[in-house]
Amino acid sequence: MLGGLEAAFRAPRWLPSEALSVTLRDPRGERALWLSWAREGASRVGVTALSIARAEAPRCARRTFGAPCLQVEDPWRLRLGRSTVDGTHTRGSLVAGDTSLAWDLRLEGPPEPPYAHPGSALRALRGEASHEGRVALGAFTVDGVEHPVQRWAATMTLQRSLPVVGWRALAVGFDDDPHGHFEAVDLGLLGAPVGFAGLSFARLLHRGRWLRFEGPAVTNRREVGSLSWRFGFSRGAARLSGEVTAEPFEAAGLQHENPGGRVTCALHGLLAACRLELSEGERPATHLRARGCSLEVRTPDAAHGLLMVG
Repeated sequence: MLGGLEAAFRAPRWLPSEALSVTLRDPRGERALWLSWAREGASRVGVTALSIARAEAPRCARRTFGAPCLQVEDPWRLRLGRSTVDGTHTRGSLVAGDTSLAWDLRLEGPPEPPYAHPGSALRALRGEASHEGRVALGAFTVDGVEHPVQRWAATMTLQRSLPVVGWRALAVGFDDDPHGHFEAVDLGLLGAPVGFAGLSFARLLHRGRWLRFEGPAVTNRREVGSLSWRFGFSRGAARLSGEVTAEPFEAAGLQHENPGGRVTCALHGLLAACRLELSEGERPATHLRARGCSLEVRTPDAAHGLLMVG
C-alpha cells in the first residue's frame, strides 16, 4: 500500500485540497517567515505570509481569490495575485488592514527529488513532498522595515490537505552539525473512526547518518496552550527522546478549512526550541540542540488561547 502511494506522489498534481508552503528561519533563531499558497474550501484559493520574531508581535497578511485566479505550471510553480513561487525563487506582496508584507527570495540547494531521503513512504502516506536542505537569499519587508536574508535555512513543502490533527516538529541544523536534520510527527485524521491508526514517526540525520523511528511514540506529553511537546521513540536498542517548546507570544494561529468544510486551527511556532537525546545500547548518550525548529499543531479546539491572525 505504501509503495503505491509513494509512486502516486512522485508526480503530484495540484488538486483542490493541496497547499504549497515555504518556511525560512535566520541562523540565530531570531526571526522566521512562513509563506503559503492553499485551497480554501471548494472554490477559493489563498496566499498567506506570516512573520514571527523575538520580542515582536506576529504579523500576518492573507488574501483569498476565486479558484480561476490561480495559474499553475507544475506543483512547484504557481502564480496567484501579486505572488509567484517556483523551485528556485518566490516573490510577492500582501496588504491586510494595517499590515503589509513583501518578499523577494532566491532558493538554493541540492536539486534532489522530493523522495530521495529516508521516510519517503511515510511522507507519501501523509500526502506530502518536500525540498529540504535549502537556503534562502534576498530580503523581505514587514510594515516597511526590510529584513535581509543571507543563507537562511529554508524548506518547501507540497501537502495534500487532509483534515489532519496532531503535532509536527521540524529542525534544521544542530550546534555540532549544521547539516543535521530532525523531524517528528504524531498525526491523526479529524473524525476518524474508532481504531483508525494515525501516523507517528521520527527521523534524525546527524553527522551524515540517518536514523528512523517508526510506529507510535513511547512517551507523549502534549500541551496545546503552552505549545510544548515531549516525546520518545524507540527502535531496537536505539532510543530518541526530546522536547520541543515554543513561546505562546511568539506563535500565531490560522483557521484552515479542510475538504468537506471542517475547520481546524493551525498553530505555528516558527522559533521553537528543540533538545534531543539519542541513546544506542552501551554508547554514551548524545545530546543535541537544534539551531532552529518549527512546531505546528493542528487542532479542532478553538479555545487554545493563542493569538489567531487569520
